Amino acid sequence: MNNNSMMALALAAAIAAVPTVHAADADTVFTHGAIYTLDDRQPWAEAVAVRQGRIEFVGTNAQAQAFVGSRTKVVDLQGRLMLPAISDIHAHPIEASYEILYRCTIPPGAGVDAVIAAVAGCAARAKPGAWIVGGAWPSALLGELENPENLARLDAASKGFPVLLRDDTVHNRWVNSRALALAGITPQSQAPAGGTYVKKEGRLTGLLKEPAAWLALSRLAPPSGKEQMVRAAQFAASTLNRLGVTSVQDAFVTRDYMNAWVGADRSKEGLNLRVIASLASDNAGDEGADFVKPEEANQWRSAHFRPDFVKVFLDGVPMAYTAYMRAPYVPDDVHGHDYVGVPHYTPEQLKDKLLALDRQGISVKLHAVGDGAVHEALDAIESVRGKERPGRNILQIAHITFLDKADLPRFAQLNAVVDMSPMLWYPAPFTPLFDKVVGPERTQASAPIKSLFDAGALVAAGSDWPAARPLPDPWVGIEGMVTRRDPEGRMPGVLGPQEAVSLERAILAYTLNPARGMGIDAETGSIEAGKSADLIVLDRNLFKIPVTEIHKTRVLGTWFEGRQVYRAQP
Repeated sequence: MNNNSMMALALAAAIAAVPTVHAADADTVFTHGAIYTLDDRQPWAEAVAVRQGRIEFVGTNAQAQAFVGSRTKVVDLQGRLMLPAISDIHAHPIEASYEILYRCTIPPGAGVDAVIAAVAGCAARAKPGAWIVGGAWPSALLGELENPENLARLDAASKGFPVLLRDDTVHNRWVNSRALALAGITPQSQAPAGGTYVKKEGRLTGLLKEPAAWLALSRLAPPSGKEQMVRAAQFAASTLNRLGVTSVQDAFVTRDYMNAWVGADRSKEGLNLRVIASLASDNAGDEGADFVKPEEANQWRSAHFRPDFVKVFLDGVPMAYTAYMRAPYVPDDVHGHDYVGVPHYTPEQLKDKLLALDRQGISVKLHAVGDGAVHEALDAIESVRGKERPGRNILQIAHITFLDKADLPRFAQLNAVVDMSPMLWYPAPFTPLFDKVVGPERTQASAPIKSLFDAGALVAAGSDWPAARPLPDPWVGIEGMVTRRDPEGRMPGVLGPQEAVSLERAILAYTLNPARGMGIDAETGSIEAGKSADLIVLDRNLFKIPVTEIHKTRVLGTWFEGRQVYRAQP
């Protein structure tokens, strides 16, 4: 049976199941749509009625007429596909937007020469006292940047201005000698635990791996203006709305970011976005003034900003040899034959930390890329779930690029949320780097989404914007989950075709599941009576087109709490 037949049968069942209704006038009624609800009791519908920002009714065109009054706005969808608005469980929206609006831009795929040229151009425009901050340089340059000669070239191009450039994983930074001097970093300096000052033959290269190594240095840069930060938050919201996103988990927030989100929410324009925040934790670097303790976070709570999570890093990223693996990396001259990376916590330290947060009622997002770090995360979660309040708080594991098959059933058993970012792992610029450091066999087994779904895990998708891609486009991610290919054809081949998922599962991973994973599924994630009217209308029906065209999808309209917050230009 094809998708069209299934839709017709589901709609017929919905018509038979929904009784005649008599109701007050709605503010908006959408009719004549192909409405995919994500509600198992009524998967498809023709019409939706909205009143005071909430979904009042979901059903047929005929039944929806009971909600139409003299002031009701009726929107004829003309057969177009309506979905619940997208929820993104992992992004860095203010960081991404601030970089777009105000920072030094490095062109995609840049080599060292292009990075140097971009810095020279930014230095020519910089004002006295400024820093040159920006990105993103490709992870493929890690080897070349481990060279003091390239640091000398960066020094010459920067004309004495301090430089701080991020990579495409957002985990590593390349800085110049002026920045190192301001931070007091010398060849004799030892990086904080969890970070690395990369040296070659005893000389600094300017390459700093992991936040523990560079976060304190980044605080030396002139602070971002409050108005600029609020503008970045507003720009982030409008960008996400344009792509169909109305809820997002900011995966790493400091005091500045929290002030920006709340400032935007309380501004005249308001914030057309629901933001769940992950507070930066102490293992991202030293706890400076920009960090907010979980017990203080409620001071920032507002209508659309919820500081409900803490972010904890268990490891780094494979291409920098900072992911914690169960089996050794591919041998090389630097790391030897048995290097598996270094975890940021001992098992006991992590268990104690999670238990302490659990007692405070704080949910946690655990960054774990290597299968060793994922295993450690699951062990710690098992310890917490076995205590007096099992399952009380949400515990997410982010990325799970590599996974020991024996750990597959533990996610469902422990109620651990899978936070995955498809755009990081379908054949992308990172893929050949994975091949190099862990080998093609482990790369092909990476990001086992289908296996996790099959094992009963709650799999939720995020963009990790701005890592890997300049925009948090969910339609590219959905196609990548279904095909395991690069939707835009930049990278050849297929990555682990055995882990491809159905379109239905991919949509679930971008709508209801992330809402569940963030603890907001009572409000959003599906089209059901009583929920917030967070809705999107698309320019094509994903169920009726070749899957290889999904990435071309455009959002025609986005509604948040019943208000249209984005309308595509004709």
